Amino acid sequence: MLQTDSICQSLPNILADRASSHPETTFIRTVDGEAVTYAAMEGNVRTWTETLSRAGVGASSNVLVMLPNSVESITVWMAIARLSAVEVPINSGYLGNMLSHVVNDCGARCLVVHARYLDRFEEIKSDIPNVETIIVVGDLPETGNSFFDLRVPLTKCELPPLALPQLASHDLACIVYTSGTTGPSKGVMMSWRQLIETARWCIPIEDLTSEDIWYCPWQLYHVSGKLSVVGTAMANATLVLRETFSTSQFWDDIKRFGCTTTMLVGSTILFLEAQPPSAEDKKHPLRNVYVCPLPSNPNTFMERFGVRLCTAFNMTETSCPIVTGWQLGPGDSCGRPRPGVQCRIVDDHDEEVPVGTVGELLIRTEHPWELMSGYWNRPAATTEVWRNQWLHTGDAFKCDAEGNYFFVDRMKYAIRRRGENVSSTEVEMEVNAHPDVAESAAIGVPSEWGEEDIKVFVVTKNGEDIDPVGLIEFLSARVPRFMLPRYIVSVSEIPKTHTFRAKKEELRSMKTEHRTWDRSAQ
Repeated sequence: MLQTDSICQSLPNILADRASSHPETTFIRTVDGEAVTYAAMEGNVRTWTETLSRAGVGASSNVLVMLPNSVESITVWMAIARLSAVEVPINSGYLGNMLSHVVNDCGARCLVVHARYLDRFEEIKSDIPNVETIIVVGDLPETGNSFFDLRVPLTKCELPPLALPQLASHDLACIVYTSGTTGPSKGVMMSWRQLIETARWCIPIEDLTSEDIWYCPWQLYHVSGKLSVVGTAMANATLVLRETFSTSQFWDDIKRFGCTTTMLVGSTILFLEAQPPSAEDKKHPLRNVYVCPLPSNPNTFMERFGVRLCTAFNMTETSCPIVTGWQLGPGDSCGRPRPGVQCRIVDDHDEEVPVGTVGELLIRTEHPWELMSGYWNRPAATTEVWRNQWLHTGDAFKCDAEGNYFFVDRMKYAIRRRGENVSSTEVEMEVNAHPDVAESAAIGVPSEWGEEDIKVFVVTKNGEDIDPVGLIEFLSARVPRFMLPRYIVSVSEIPKTHTFRAKKEELRSMKTEHRTWDRSAQ
């Protein structure tokens, strides 16, 4: 049974309760063979709490964490929270200026870093003067550097039971930095209630039981990883961790560990769909799958793999405000507003637009703390995104007469061509429907005639260049003329974020003149 009172609405409190009521239930398994029960997790957390406390971590401290997916990464998060401090999990791909920006912006004096990443901090040591301590996880490399106070005192010891702080739903669970597209990354302050509600609605949590096993190959510095941990604990279930997603290992992991529940985000759905159909496709225990975006044909996907699907709209700043549950909506709808959420679609002046008209999605909730608590150290940005007391998502949406919501595009990625607003997402969907295309990314580029032309980057299934004339002929029968790409570029891969979304700003700056096909030049 899920706990709903204000005090219990935090993961540390839920885990402490599980350690008392279900001590021998396995909480986490890793694909490498490690396993911990709820009781063992409690002991590990107390050991880490002592270590962090000796390193000077206390109430309101921000602790930056760069760890791979592991039991340790979850343990460290909980230990930080036990001290009423705040975890700042950081993308393990960060280095150089991006890394120093986050370290300095969050103000962390203590860092918890895996040994494999330590050289990155050595390279920027002169740029992060406020750092006092790095606690290293893993084998410490040979180094003569004394810049950092490297503490590795994680020896098991008998500690008296720690008084569990009364963490309430409004307390900060973490500060998650989002990729900056128009400036440096911003830290999103997420409360425990926001994380709890995200987990509750992403996959309908009331449908899960202690018999379920949740498979998580998603990074714990991202909401997808965080909500997997929270949802597992809420259901008194078991979490299976893999460090990164692997198409070749996915079904083997599902079968080996008996996984019943997982999430598929970004292009991972395409990776699975692209595998040759097999008589083995349904021979597995998986039954609950959250997908975003939806497969090209959800019914075909469900029938092929013998699973049920749900989807939702979410972002780091929200808590799954629009959901489908297990009953998918029409077409590619991402659902309807969940209970307690109000949504509006508006124009540039925050005036509501007619049904079926594209505008920006605005959100607010009836209950407090279900949306972000603000951007860390960014009061102006927080005020701007919350103008007129509605959270502005920056996403273009439309809504039909029945109340189904449809994601159109990021507002900044919408393409303006020949007086028409073109969704880059819709262009990509049509390009991806071509039998030779594995994936694509569409952007707008300046046109000599004003506004923009459409440029599409294409990865083929066989690795060869796409036939641009054939692709245009294929699209001409499927889309309005104003949606036809002017430029087509064949690439071996599309650069992606850690959530498998195309890095469109990187595509914009990519030098492609020598391999770009221009339709207007034909």
